[in-house]
Amino acid sequence: MQHAPAPSPPSCLEPTAPATGDRLERYRRGRELNRLGWDGRQERADASALSEAAVLLRSVAMEPVDDDIGGWAAMLYLDSLNILGTQAHRVTLCKAAMRADIDALIALHCKHANDTCETLTRVRQALVRE
Repeated sequence: MQHAPAPSPPSCLEPTAPATGDRLERYRRGRELNRLGWDGRQERADASALSEAAVLLRSVAMEPVDDDIGGWAAMLYLDSLNILGTQAHRVTLCKAAMRADIDALIALHCKHANDTCETLTRVRQALVRE
C-alpha cells in the first residue's frame, strides 16, 4: 500500500535527490550517511552527506509503520538536523525543521513506552524551552 509522503519541513538541508528505494534500504543508506557526515568535529560536518541522510531517514521515520526501524530513523533524522544546526547559518532553519516534525514523530513512535519515545519527548521539551 502506497502512503502519501509527509509534507517537507522548512529546509536547512542542502539540495538532494528525493528518497527512493525500499524502506530498509533507505534506512541503511541514511544511517551510513549520518555516520560519514559527522566525524566528531562541528567544523568538519559534511552538510551534503548529512542532508541526504536527513531526507532518507525522514522518509522512513514518517511512514506509519509500528516498528523499531522507524524509531531509530526518527532519532537519526533529528541527529542529522542537530549536527547541521551547529553551522551558524543553519541554526534557525534546522530548529524550525525539528519543531515542524517532532509532534508527528512522537505521534508515530510513542504508541508504546520505549527509549525512542523518551528521547523524542526530551527533544520536544528542549525545543519548547528554546
